[in-house]
Amino acid sequence: MLAYKMDRAWLEELREEALAKTGCDLPAALAIGVTSLAGNLWKHPERYLRYGPYWFAIKQALRDGGEDFGPHTDVFMVQEFGIWDGEQLNPYLTLLAAEAFRDYYSNTFFEGTRDFELDPDGDAYVLQDEDMEAL
Repeated sequence: MLAYKMDRAWLEELREEALAKTGCDLPAALAIGVTSLAGNLWKHPERYLRYGPYWFAIKQALRDGGEDFGPHTDVFMVQEFGIWDGEQLNPYLTLLAAEAFRDYYSNTFFEGTRDFELDPDGDAYVLQDEDMEAL
């Protein structure tokens, strides 16, 4: 499953650029990112679709950062699209990857699209989070 995967080296470059630009350390930058993203999603829960296959990974990163959008998850998608340091989810790189996908989504898909072709030989992945749909 290679579609929509972000290169880790590129994400690390983005992280360094963002930290240098803001002057924040990593924990402060992560807290700002979690608060900002969560605030947007609490106001507009339908926007979770913009994160496509990264949604369940960032939902986990948000939960780890103190913003819980409910228990529904897709473990496979968290493992596949989360950015990992060994067995530990790297929340900052995962959020950066998801934001990069969101930009791609905005330029490529119609708003509200929930079907994503992750494997050209397979079926489309349909993003459905009952917790977000209920908000």
